[in-house]
Amino acid sequence: MNIFKYDEVYYSSIYDQNFAKSQDQYLEDYFLGKDSGFSKRIKFLMKYITQIKFNDVLDLGCGVGTFALLLAKSGKSSVGLDISKESIDSCK
Repeated sequence: MNIFKYDEVYYSSIYDQNFAKSQDQYLEDYFLGKDSGFSKRIKFLMKYITQIKFNDVLDLGCGVGTFALLLAKSGKSSVGLDISKESIDSCK
């Protein structure tokens, strides 16, 4: 049995500034109508976001804020929590 040890150091190394920039570019492409592999993920998420009946949403493990941005675009607000400082900095 493998035991995984995920901690702040691990996630901060994975979700660094380069990752955040790539996610920002994917989102920008989506909002500009450019098709990318990321567009499928966004369309999938938007399908469910539009069905959320709450205006305030808690996003645990928010990463770089993709879900939060999509929530905001659909008129909802969110609070995001993540273990990675780099991810939270990118969200800001």
